[in-house]
Amino acid sequence: MFYKQLIRARKNFRNSQDIKGELTRLWFSIFIGVFATMASLSLAIFDLYNHRTIIFCVDIVTTFCYIIALVLFYFGQTRLPKYIIFFSGYIGIIINSSFLGINSGLTYLWFPYVCGVFILFDIKKIKKIITLLALILLAIAFLEYTEYQLFHDTSLSKINTKYYTFLCYLISIAILSIYIYTLHYANERYKNRITIINKSLRNSNSNLRKVNHELDSFVYKTSHDLRAPLTSLLGLIEIAKIEKNVDTIKQYLVLCEKSVFKLDSFIIDILNISKNERQEIQSNEIDFEILISEILLQLEYLDNSNRIETKIIINDSDTFFSDKRRINIVLNNLITNAIIYADLSKEKSFLDIRIVINKGNCVLTFLDNGIGIKPLDIEKVYQMFYRASAAGNGSGLGLYIVKETVAKLNGSIAITSEYGHWTSIKITLPNLK
Repeated sequence: MFYKQLIRARKNFRNSQDIKGELTRLWFSIFIGVFATMASLSLAIFDLYNHRTIIFCVDIVTTFCYIIALVLFYFGQTRLPKYIIFFSGYIGIIINSSFLGINSGLTYLWFPYVCGVFILFDIKKIKKIITLLALILLAIAFLEYTEYQLFHDTSLSKINTKYYTFLCYLISIAILSIYIYTLHYANERYKNRITIINKSLRNSNSNLRKVNHELDSFVYKTSHDLRAPLTSLLGLIEIAKIEKNVDTIKQYLVLCEKSVFKLDSFIIDILNISKNERQEIQSNEIDFEILISEILLQLEYLDNSNRIETKIIINDSDTFFSDKRRINIVLNNLITNAIIYADLSKEKSFLDIRIVINKGNCVLTFLDNGIGIKPLDIEKVYQMFYRASAAGNGSGLGLYIVKETVAKLNGSIAITSEYGHWTSIKITLPNLK
């Protein structure tokens, strides 16, 4: 019944730092309102049965106030109903205690009433809590001062007193049980919240350490890898200035071109890292055959690219959708690595690319007979700027970019290799169709 009201009440807690705590307190407030209505109605029926008309009227008015509070709860009010519940019961206990005397058992209700204050109202608002508790103490002091005989009804029999005391006793136990359950629930909720926060902090610390390490490596390696091609380029330019032979100058220009390509490749790698972290994933239909053909054409400038025999097998039982730009980055880096780290001492160098597309995912397998990776280096090759071999002139960013890009696409990557013989890289990506 009150589920919709709880949803409406969220708008009242937008500025609260503990929305769940406020909603939990609101839920228990509604529960207390329902229980208080039932308890007050039970007392009214008991008073009507014993022909105590005035007290019956007080109980009916109290019940009516509780019902008004529940109606206000239902229509999205969160503060006024709590005060209605508090002061309705507060005034009702004072009047009934003054009529029925100290032996009526109504004094039992003060103990759970104090607990109810902490259920209804936020304990952080200490002034409000102290004020309400002071009102309860003032009421008790007033009743003690009047000896519970301000409107004392001497016609109350001992039998009725026992029944009334027993009924108040049950109500007190019920409200105290609710309060204990509230404390237990709040304790469990905050324990779970602390666990989640601690897990989040551990993850944040782990990510922060990773970022700091990568930043240190990035600053050091970037300055070195950016400066090395520039230094070579400047040196070649100086030599070319004093060279008279045209053919030799052309050779220097070719070397300059390689330095520029290397510098451009490194800058592209850095840009790819940045874009992968910041850009949102976009779903596009992927045509692997076209993408791979374009990449092979772009990589013709690499040394010995013409000596690598590339074989492409695509089994597509369904259309594959993913982020085209990121797929291109993955393919480009893996094909580039196969060319850079090819074992030219072998009679034939090859790169087999097998792609299997299913309804749910896509599996890409890259197999080459290059120089391979040592077992101790397989996990390290995912690190930024790590080079498992000095044979190639790569930036050490290729597999790092591949792993981060695959992770961004919620995929997985696995590398197996036999050093000196072959390397196999298997990538599984979800279909974003």
